[in-house]
Amino acid sequence: MPIISHALQTEMIIRGSEYFQNQEGPFHGHDKRSMPKAWLKKRLAVGEGVGANRSWLVYSPQKQAAYCFCCLLFSGSSQSSFVKLNGFKKWRKTDKVISHEGSRCHRNSFRTWKETERRIHQHKGIDAALENMISEEKDRWRNMLKRVINCNFLPFIKLIAEYDPILRNHLAHAQGHDSAVSYLPLQSKTSLLELSQKMLEASCYAPLKETSVTYYSVMFDTTPDASHRQQMSQIIRYVDVDFVTKNVEVRESFLGFIQVYSKDAKSIVDLITHTLERDMLPLADCPCQCYDNTAVMSGHLSGVQKRIMGRNPRAIFVNFDNHSLNLVGVHPASQELEAMMFFRDVESLYNFFAKSTQRWKK
Repeated sequence: MPIISHALQTEMIIRGSEYFQNQEGPFHGHDKRSMPKAWLKKRLAVGEGVGANRSWLVYSPQKQAAYCFCCLLFSGSSQSSFVKLNGFKKWRKTDKVISHEGSRCHRNSFRTWKETERRIHQHKGIDAALENMISEEKDRWRNMLKRVINCNFLPFIKLIAEYDPILRNHLAHAQGHDSAVSYLPLQSKTSLLELSQKMLEASCYAPLKETSVTYYSVMFDTTPDASHRQQMSQIIRYVDVDFVTKNVEVRESFLGFIQVYSKDAKSIVDLITHTLERDMLPLADCPCQCYDNTAVMSGHLSGVQKRIMGRNPRAIFVNFDNHSLNLVGVHPASQELEAMMFFRDVESLYNFFAKSTQRWKK
C-alpha cells in the first residue's frame, strides 16, 4: 500500500476525489478490456434514475487501474486490490466493486474521510491552527524567495526593501538574528540558481521521458553569445506514437546550450557524443544529423557529419535549408560591386547610429 504523508492526505481531501477520478478517461486496458465508465455511477434502486456518483472510486490512466480514494487515505490495514500499488484491474469482476463498497473496512474509511473533510472545510480540525500557521509560513517564504531570486544582487534587494514590506521585514529579521536562514549570502543565491537550472533542464527533458522515444535526429548549431563565448544549441527531433489512439506526431525538444571551447571537427564530435551519452540517447538510434553548411560541420572528408557517420553509418546528414538559402543570397551579392558597396554603406550607417544613443533616438 502506498505511504501517504499527512500533508499530502490533507491536500488530496481539499482537492476532493473528483479531481482524481478522471471521469472522462481515457480508459485504457490490456487484452481489449478496460474499466467500464458505468462503474463511476451507482444506481440507488433497480431501474430508477441515472444513479449517484461513486465518489470513492478513482481511476489512474497512467497505471490503468482503479483505486479506492478513502481507503488509500485512511485504511492502513486493508488488503483489497483497490489500495495496492498496482490497483484493481480485473474489469470483468463487477462484483468486486460492490463487495469492496459494502465491506466494513471501506465503510469506516469512508466515514472518516467525510468527517475529516467536514472539519477541514469548517476549520475545526484538531491541528487547524497549526495547518494555518504552516500555510502562512509557506506563503511568506515563497514570496520572499521570489524577490531574492529576481533581485540577484544585495544592493538591489536593499533598494527594493525600502518599498516592499516583505523584503523589509525579512532584512530586519536577518540583521537581528545572525544565525537565521536568510538566503541572502552569495552561496545561497548560487544554490538557488543551480536548482532553477536543474528544474529548467528537467522541463526540457520531460517530453522525451513521457514518450517512448526509440529513434531520434539531432540538430546542433554554434553561435557566439553576448559575452563572446561560443555556444552550441542542442535540439532533438523524434516521432511520438500513441498506439492506443493511433496518433503519430513529429516533435522537437530544445535541450539547452553547450559551451564550446574548441571549434575543430574532432572536438565538436567528442562534445556531441558526450552530450548524447549524458542524456542517455544512444548514437546507434540516431538515423539523421542536421547542421549548417560550414566546412567544419558538413565537410565530406573530415567534417563533423563524416566523423559521426564513421561511428554510426546510418546517421544520414541533412543540411539546414535556411542556411543554404542565406548562402545563395550572400554569394551573388559578393560578386556584384554595386551590391557590395550598397550593403557596406547600409552597415556603416547602422554602426554610425548604433554607437551613439543621441543619434539612435533621432
